[in-house]
Amino acid sequence: MPEGFAFPELSQLWQPFPDDQQSSENDRGSHGWPMYARMKPGVTIDQVQAELDTLAVRLEQDHPKTNSGLRFRALLVHEEAVRDEKLALRLMMGAVIAVLLIACGNVANLLLARAASRTREIAIRAALGAGRLRLFGQLLTESLLLGLCGGVAGLMLTFWQIDFVLGFIPIEIPFWIRFDLDWRVLTFALVATLGSSLLFGLVPALQLSRPDLAHELKDGARGGTGSGRSRRFRSYLVVAQLALTLVLLVVAGLMTRSFLHLQNTDPGLDPRGVFTFRTGIPQTIERDEKVCAKFFATAEQRLREIPGVEQAGFISYLPVANNSNYHGFTLEGRPEAPPGQNPHALFRVATPGVFPALRIPLRRGRLFDERDRADSPPVALVSEAFVRQHFASEDPLGRRLSLEEQKDGEPKRYATIVGVLGDIVQRPTAKEPEPSIWMAAAQKPEYFMNAVMRVQGDPASYQQAAKDAVVAARAGIPLYNPAPLTKIASDAMWSQRFFGGLFVGFAGVALFLAALGIYGVMAYSVSQRTQEIGVRMALGAEPGVVVLMILKQGLLLVAIGLALGFIGAWITAQFLASLLHGIEPHDPPTFGWVTVILIGVAWVACWLPARRAGALSSRWRSRGVSRP
Repeated sequence: MPEGFAFPELSQLWQPFPDDQQSSENDRGSHGWPMYARMKPGVTIDQVQAELDTLAVRLEQDHPKTNSGLRFRALLVHEEAVRDEKLALRLMMGAVIAVLLIACGNVANLLLARAASRTREIAIRAALGAGRLRLFGQLLTESLLLGLCGGVAGLMLTFWQIDFVLGFIPIEIPFWIRFDLDWRVLTFALVATLGSSLLFGLVPALQLSRPDLAHELKDGARGGTGSGRSRRFRSYLVVAQLALTLVLLVVAGLMTRSFLHLQNTDPGLDPRGVFTFRTGIPQTIERDEKVCAKFFATAEQRLREIPGVEQAGFISYLPVANNSNYHGFTLEGRPEAPPGQNPHALFRVATPGVFPALRIPLRRGRLFDERDRADSPPVALVSEAFVRQHFASEDPLGRRLSLEEQKDGEPKRYATIVGVLGDIVQRPTAKEPEPSIWMAAAQKPEYFMNAVMRVQGDPASYQQAAKDAVVAARAGIPLYNPAPLTKIASDAMWSQRFFGGLFVGFAGVALFLAALGIYGVMAYSVSQRTQEIGVRMALGAEPGVVVLMILKQGLLLVAIGLALGFIGAWITAQFLASLLHGIEPHDPPTFGWVTVILIGVAWVACWLPARRAGALSSRWRSRGVSRP
């Protein structure tokens, strides 16, 4: 045992709890229960894992049939809380950086354009004795000041928008997940601001700090066109912006299509018009299986008597709620599986009223009814996925299964399969319907279950009536998490909706910035080529030819950017596989539509400056420029 571990009696925790008969030898096949422990100062998670490994080995020796090959996994609570969203958070950070780079590319283009217009000024400063280091420092300082002003403005907007963004998270955020602007956030913002300012202000500063005095002063006298190096660099920036934008658009498109698929997936039941809450008999009240079964039977009857309630029942785990419990089982007449390799299935306990309340379809056989009492032979229901997996070519009705571990000298308790239910969604993010087993609540009581009530009108308006009915069944019983089932289902998909919305927002910003960057580069190019356009007109070029020339220049950059972006998007999409549902990472419609949208926006951004070039050529002709 590691020194300082918070639970010195941890080695005895596998013993059944004396006040909870549900944690008995008959339930050793259920392996989904978490345990929470607070570590003393100085104890590491690796030490905890080592002790749990020792425990797992001892459990495997004592219970080889249910614990062979099973191990504990030690996790820090705050890391486990974001485990499922960790990949999405990393992708979101990548999206933030991509948008930052696209924005910085626009700023760099503006600085390069400004540098081209300042060549005469810098040349004069150099001619008057300003050294290269002094010029470089001046130009880099200007870039840093612009970046710092933008960073301060961004922090102010962030401070005002935190509550607005958090309003899109429907669940209660755990206390250990914070969205404060603390010193770490401010440090990151400062480093990002200074880093991007230095990175994208460096090239203009280097270019202007070493002028060719004779050439620049001569060019400056007629306006200067900027060096070929700066023009090429501006083109590279546009290509990079387009590539990053395509990647963001593809990710946003995939996330959006995945969320829409989840929303349109048939859950196998009807959550509309259903009110739900959790209740049960707490440990503070004397309880046993008979008391528990009687309470839920009485509460179910009381709930049905509420005016406006069509059906009511209790279920151990709510469907479409992103929670579940798996249980090992054995099928009668099938070869015994090796220790620790028994098949597992989703396990639920339900009262008869659950199925009509949720409108879960019965495919074959019958549902639970008043015949299924505690003293009658155990029965079970299974799902279609269970039948496909274990009875592909057999009739499941009448077959028997057991959830218990075989004990020496004692016969197993088997339950007879009496019905087959349609598949329902237990976890909205599950890729395929999962095999499930249902047991009657009267024969396998649970101390806490979820009520489901099919009602007329607004489900939320039945909260007080439901509370009164439960109290009438037994005084002092609490109610937890009252809500319409549609809200439960919506909240279960909050992360897909939230992150998908953020990706769409970032992609929209990136698309706007990239279009702005293309337009800026092409417009600047047109402004610098005014005299060239005049010469072309003098040599007989038509306005349409000039427009086509400018369009070709811009669309060439677009084509290169799209090619690079397509490669980047294809690679990035491979990392999205675990976050997508119902679509493939390399979904052709998503890639196709995103490419079409980006081409359309880029074409408009190129066409506007080209149109201006055509207008310039028309003005040249109106001034008397004609063919020779």
